[in-house]
Amino acid sequence: MKAILISTLFILGFLTQAKAQLVIKDGLYFNKAGRQVWIVETNGKKHQRALLYKVSKDSLFFVESNLKTLSPQYADLEIKSLHYSDIDTLVTQKNRPGAKGAVFGGVIGFAAGMAIRAATYDPDPITKVLVILTGGESAHYFMSGLLGASAGVAIGAGIGAIAKKKWVIGGNKENFEKALLLLDERAYWNKSSRPRPSPNL
Repeated sequence: MKAILISTLFILGFLTQAKAQLVIKDGLYFNKAGRQVWIVETNGKKHQRALLYKVSKDSLFFVESNLKTLSPQYADLEIKSLHYSDIDTLVTQKNRPGAKGAVFGGVIGFAAGMAIRAATYDPDPITKVLVILTGGESAHYFMSGLLGASAGVAIGAGIGAIAKKKWVIGGNKENFEKALLLLDERAYWNKSSRPRPSPNL
């Protein structure tokens, strides 16, 4: 039971993040989880791994850079834009999704392994002797956690590595408008990161 409590607290501590200070510029909110973006124009021209800067009602703004992420302090960036009529397809992806998925999967897998151990632990006399010889029950919980973490890392990395979203715009206004809200949520500067009102208001 103690091991379960410790693992639960570990997960909560890992997943709970302090609220970052809200950064606002030109009426937009900075989104530290902004996405990388790959764009193909209707004329076939490709923009490889840019950063999705912001969107407007009829255009997409991006930064072609070797950077894989942005911060609110970056200045002097060349911001390019494309009207929806010039966009054929675009793909967005999180920054280092495989690594982040692996970490998240490892943490969840570790706790799950310990929880499964606790739920199924019913030692016979031989197992009791082995528990004593190998350092006690805690060692078995820890090993179960490591086994779960290994599986979680593999699964998380695999899921993270394919965490992409593709939109087919085809130069069409209606297609762009349908994608606009989700693209705004993925942009580094957006309207979606503003504080949400209480449901009771």
